[in-house]
Amino acid sequence: MNFFQNIFKSKKYNIEKKQKLKVSDFETVHKFWTFITQNDEWYLKFLPQDFDDLKSNSEILIPLISKTTNELRYNLNFKQNDYWRIIQWDNIAFDMKMDDKLKQFCSNCKKEISIMQRYPRLICHECKNELKSLDGRNVEFFNSEALGYGCQGYYSGTNQTEKYNSNESYIKNKTFIADEGRFGGIVIELKE
Repeated sequence: MNFFQNIFKSKKYNIEKKQKLKVSDFETVHKFWTFITQNDEWYLKFLPQDFDDLKSNSEILIPLISKTTNELRYNLNFKQNDYWRIIQWDNIAFDMKMDDKLKQFCSNCKKEISIMQRYPRLICHECKNELKSLDGRNVEFFNSEALGYGCQGYYSGTNQTEKYNSNESYIKNKTFIADEGRFGGIVIELKE
């Protein structure tokens, strides 16, 4: 065995191909999903690619996946950097045209809003009207450039003449961040 083979066979650099699990290895699809989600951060341990027969069980599995990921979005029980792993599970519903079961909730008032996978901590339009500066004045955010680029805050009721020079704003004891959306517009999310 050469030097590199020894390194890669060690525990520190274990890249041996792990055997894929199958839904059919379990007595029922429900038991499979119970096994997958037994840990609070199950999405960090398992990805859909780890299983060979998910799509053949999608009619039963998608309601279980969507219920679980909807609860994660409602409670915001994930780190922003880990959310892409949850999206991979949600994408099974999108692939099977069953994405109507997926939900997203305002990170302030918990009202159901349109799902935007890129922005899981969004607030609803009503809560945007409640945003305040540290000194208690209402603030609003607009694109600072044509075509939907940039982000600039203004004090509300000033016809965009009195700038608010921060992208952070507040509702009660929660901090929100305003930023330019990926495809233009402004997105406002709960700060992690």
